[in-house]
Amino acid sequence: MNEDDIAAAFIAALNANSANAYDLDDAKKLPALPAAYCEVTLSRRLAGEPRVCGSAPGTTSYRALVRCIGSTVGNARETTRRVGLIEAATITVGSSTSTPIQFETAEEIGEDEGMWSGVSSYTFTF
Repeated sequence: MNEDDIAAAFIAALNANSANAYDLDDAKKLPALPAAYCEVTLSRRLAGEPRVCGSAPGTTSYRALVRCIGSTVGNARETTRRVGLIEAATITVGSSTSTPIQFETAEEIGEDEGMWSGVSSYTFTF
């Protein structure tokens, strides 16, 4: 299992909730940006205390940053709400299933190069 596969599974779970999510490089390839969409990046993270975050030896934890972008504040808020529906869901890659996805933190929606955006982060472990 590699990070591309994990990111694809996370994005597919977001899109099951109509979040209009893309891997960062895929969003840049669109001929025109939608009125509301998400850009997703994935990184490994420190697993932390096993009793707190559910990790165990031999597991790897990840942080997904989801930037929700909209042409209006309302579009960005609605996309953020749809992304939030992923909380407590799990994703499966090959024969491995993640721990429940946990909301970690968010930055408020603000102006962003003529659009509106905010970032939320979610964590999970395989």
